[in-house]
Amino acid sequence: MLLYLVRHGQTALNQTNTIQGQSLDPHLSSKGLAQAHTLASHLTLVPFTSAYTSPLHRALETAEVILDAQGKGRDDKRIKVKIDDRLITRGMGIAEGREWEEVEHELGSGEFGVEGDEAVRRRLSGWLGSLLKLHTPVASSAATPAGARTPGTPSFGFTRAKNGEAVNPFELMKALPRPGVSRTPTTAAGGGLGSGVVLCVTHQECLTALITLLMPSSSPPASPHSSTGKVNIKRPLIDVQIPESVKLRENVGNTGVAILRVWWEEGEDAELQPRGRLEAWGMDEHLEIED
Repeated sequence: MLLYLVRHGQTALNQTNTIQGQSLDPHLSSKGLAQAHTLASHLTLVPFTSAYTSPLHRALETAEVILDAQGKGRDDKRIKVKIDDRLITRGMGIAEGREWEEVEHELGSGEFGVEGDEAVRRRLSGWLGSLLKLHTPVASSAATPAGARTPGTPSFGFTRAKNGEAVNPFELMKALPRPGVSRTPTTAAGGGLGSGVVLCVTHQECLTALITLLMPSSSPPASPHSSTGKVNIKRPLIDVQIPESVKLRENVGNTGVAILRVWWEEGEDAELQPRGRLEAWGMDEHLEIED
């Protein structure tokens, strides 16, 4: 399974550095729409099989632009995006509508009613767990999925070229078949349940929470909204490899992209365990075309 995690496009409130949270639900600005269309053109060759989005307009509209571009020139209808409330941004309480500079040093005090880190991680963990359950195959593949065209076949995949140089995942998207063209499933058996290319459009705080869930042994920078500044994750949902070429950063720009590859292997108890590799984090090279 390939999971594309995308931050929504820009809104007018992003431009003024205003806290949007959950109660303010602006549409994409003209720049945000342009960002979404630019990203959509880069993802046209990615054969998405399902899509999820936050219920807020800025995320839903970004997802719709991406999927509309996939549907052009096809006789069959494009896939429909599923709205999932667990992908909504952090609730910012009475700080919503105020500029970040006014309150950023006071958000951790508790007086604003900001949704806590643990609550955000809990709902994101629920979403990711349900996605993994949905895609878990009946049997594991003997090979580590690494190829862009045939994920069940060993290859150098997105992260490294044969000469060891880091490569741009967007360049390797050209190797993917166009939407609607059959592709080799992720697993050698199991009815293709371990396969799938999933689009998820969400928010900055949710992306940070997801990477935290995947990295229990190396916590990201403490959030100003956390009372302790500590991350208490007992066990990762996925045993994830993070290549040196993937540089993690806390902030992901508008329409930034992360790519997570997931496969399943038998553990010591013979149960299938999800394994993964983070192929990219916060990619925004597509926006260079705009500039």
